[in-house]
Amino acid sequence: MKRSKRLVILLLVLVVVGGAAAAAAYLLPDEDLESYETIELLNFEAEDAAAFSYSYDGESVELENEDGEWKYALDSAFPLDTDYVDSMLAALSGLTATAEIEAPDDTAQYGLDEPVLTVTLTLEGETTLTFGDETAMGGERYVSTGDGNVYIVDAAAIDPFSYGLYDLIECEAVPNMTDTLSLTVESETQSYTLESITEDAPYYTDYYEWYLVTDEGYTALGGVGARGVVSSVTGVSWNECVCYDASDEDLESYGLDTPAAVATVQYVYTETDDDGEETEYEASFTLELGDYCDGGVYARIAGSDMVYIVDATILDNLLDITPEVDMLPTEPVRLTLSDVTGFDVTIDGETYSVSISRETVYDDEGNESEEVTYTLSDGTELDSDTVTGLLEDLNSMSGDGTGTERSGEELVSFTFYQEREGYETVTLSFDEYNSTDCITTLNGETGILAPLDTVNSVIDGLLEAFTAEDGESSEETAE
Repeated sequence: MKRSKRLVILLLVLVVVGGAAAAAAYLLPDEDLESYETIELLNFEAEDAAAFSYSYDGESVELENEDGEWKYALDSAFPLDTDYVDSMLAALSGLTATAEIEAPDDTAQYGLDEPVLTVTLTLEGETTLTFGDETAMGGERYVSTGDGNVYIVDAAAIDPFSYGLYDLIECEAVPNMTDTLSLTVESETQSYTLESITEDAPYYTDYYEWYLVTDEGYTALGGVGARGVVSSVTGVSWNECVCYDASDEDLESYGLDTPAAVATVQYVYTETDDDGEETEYEASFTLELGDYCDGGVYARIAGSDMVYIVDATILDNLLDITPEVDMLPTEPVRLTLSDVTGFDVTIDGETYSVSISRETVYDDEGNESEEVTYTLSDGTELDSDTVTGLLEDLNSMSGDGTGTERSGEELVSFTFYQEREGYETVTLSFDEYNSTDCITTLNGETGILAPLDTVNSVIDGLLEAFTAEDGESSEETAE
């Protein structure tokens, strides 16, 4: 029993000491906390505030309520984002303290001579709050309301005020341009238009979406390069606003009087009426890019008085990339295999002709599928899964860069027949290039390198499929 009593007494001592230490952590020596009760410092409805100003990090901002609408007091045309104002008023309207230091002799010891934040609020009269240092324990901060006392409040109370004037700007919205039709770029060095074509593509395949518009028609572009340039414009975001009412002189200082590049996006947007009916419209968005700066590059929406800083890589992409050189496809071949009705393949001087038929079939449960049959010209039916797999291997190869034409030996050549107007045949050949690559010629254009091991694997697989019976070729007719 005596041991238990001693333990209880020891615990009580620890509690008392701990509480004293916590109190001491708030204060400098010789100061006493008068209360640990919650103390109401401000209590008002946000709409009753007529004005308030604040000074933070060396910058002062004055805001006023004009008939229920908050404005920047020195310029009513300032595009103020009132969400910031709402957060500031919310922090003030129910401000409470957790403790009070009554009439201290020296408020400088709490950082109130050089405050972090000063707020002057106008209700029926004016109230000025001065926020000083954080307490030693952290998470709370000293504040003065001008009544001679010092209070301790949640340190987060100052967070909504940690912005300069230009941080409070409501920036212009960039439209949602996910359904993009085209991108036109104009600069001193080049002008070009990229067009998105997802139906009736003007090429031998449906694989490519983006095309360079030329005097002769369209040139297919590789997806990665084209999408990268387009998305850099459609996905632009403002790093910061540097001017909201740019004059002609301002535009000149930002390099926007004669932009380094102008990018115009044509896109489709959808509006939904009150009945839930959707209507599609075409619209355009034009981004002007000026001089480079420390934070990126100056930019604006064409015709706007607001100037921003955006990521400099946007301008880099538009100026440094030449579509007909840097955006061309890097894949050796990308057929739309469902369009192919047959093919000829020549290996070691011997040509094999394969016809393809497709039939819709149904299983016992009525599920629909497509049955593909490959037949040599002598009537031999090939293993469907094998040939399909080999064609898919051929069609999914990744390019290993580009090379120049050489007098290497032809390894294999194909002529594909398909149901596509203007591209009824597609020719493809692979020639020796080096120890790891072969060079591709597609429809007469030579240059893309293909992995030699993949090409040899396809060749071996096709020969095995064609000579499956009696160890001999099923066809020896070159047409």
